[in-house]
Amino acid sequence: MASSSVSRFLDAGIPSDMEMGHLFHPSKIRVDKLSLRRLAPRIDQILFNNVQDLKEGLANSGDEVLSFIFLRQQDTWDYIQLSDQAFVYLMRTCQVFTPFWDLVRGFGIKFESKDENIVGLKSKLSAGRSELCYNVRYFEKHNRPGTKAIWSERQVALYHTFDLDDQSSLWIIIQPSKSMELKLQSCVHDIKDFDLLPSDHLDIHALFVSVLASNWRSYINYLEDQLSEVDEKALNSSVGTPCRLDYTVTFRDVQDLELIRRKLLKAALILASNADVGRSLNAHIGKVAQALQKSEIPSSHEVLDQFAADLEMHAKVVTLLLEKVRGTKHRHEEISLTTSVAIRNDGSQIRKLTEQATTASNLMTGLTRKMRNDSKFMKIITFLALLYAPASLAAVR
Repeated sequence: MASSSVSRFLDAGIPSDMEMGHLFHPSKIRVDKLSLRRLAPRIDQILFNNVQDLKEGLANSGDEVLSFIFLRQQDTWDYIQLSDQAFVYLMRTCQVFTPFWDLVRGFGIKFESKDENIVGLKSKLSAGRSELCYNVRYFEKHNRPGTKAIWSERQVALYHTFDLDDQSSLWIIIQPSKSMELKLQSCVHDIKDFDLLPSDHLDIHALFVSVLASNWRSYINYLEDQLSEVDEKALNSSVGTPCRLDYTVTFRDVQDLELIRRKLLKAALILASNADVGRSLNAHIGKVAQALQKSEIPSSHEVLDQFAADLEMHAKVVTLLLEKVRGTKHRHEEISLTTSVAIRNDGSQIRKLTEQATTASNLMTGLTRKMRNDSKFMKIITFLALLYAPASLAAVR
């Protein structure tokens, strides 16, 4: 995209050209759209592979009562499969408020873990229009072979605008999970009446966050199993006199324990942030219901309350596991200290043995020196004997 084109939107929060180059694919476009039409009631599913088709699809959306636009990455650290020019056009055409850009910045091409701690919600309610955007981080199993780390951290960003007057909705979702899409497809195709109630639009939030929270228990159990393996070795290892079937604690165990600790810390941060998103989402939906002059509480209210409560419960389990990590780490330190003392004592014994060996060696040296002197005297006596022996023999004759 030309610099002059981007510069017109910098004041509105759009990233610089350099940032855009990391976020969006230079040429590839893959945008999916799922929509419910009101005039001729039907469900449309369209795949856009070029900018022109996308523009035509956005222009032909006047009678849509509910529509979802899906933007994808090939994998977690890859480009969003849309050009920067097409994305700016999408934002302008759909009149997306600028806070959504803060969430978009968390995607794009990456070569290391970076900018992965931001989770939050921004909302706006004015002039008969509700807008909000938020991201949710979650864990999902991957199918990569040859690794013990079977879980990956993922994120999804969602933008939702709801027109309170004509009661229509537009969603833009970046990198939806497979379970989200399957659940949404099922719900959309189960709709019998295309004249949706306001609560039907708002309840979709509860649907999404519930699906994204479904793996937390399994992921925390996985971390607990890893911790138990290291913890068992620390609790049952002997020091100084290991037996044949004994556990051994190595530096690798210390490294594994630190990796588990960091994963638990990250899980605690994400759980707290996602719970805050759930509460903020609930508060905004309550404001929308109030603006619609609806006295009844939306059905999503109870689901979102339960979502936040479940995450807080998982956070308590994570806190407990972090305490366990501290205990295991302390046990490792005790083992290291005791082992160092044992090594030091062994060193003292070896030093004493060395001193005794040195003393014995000195004695042997002294004896050798005396033997060498005795050998000299024996040589002299032998020489004298040889010298006088012939004369002695002659005298005898």
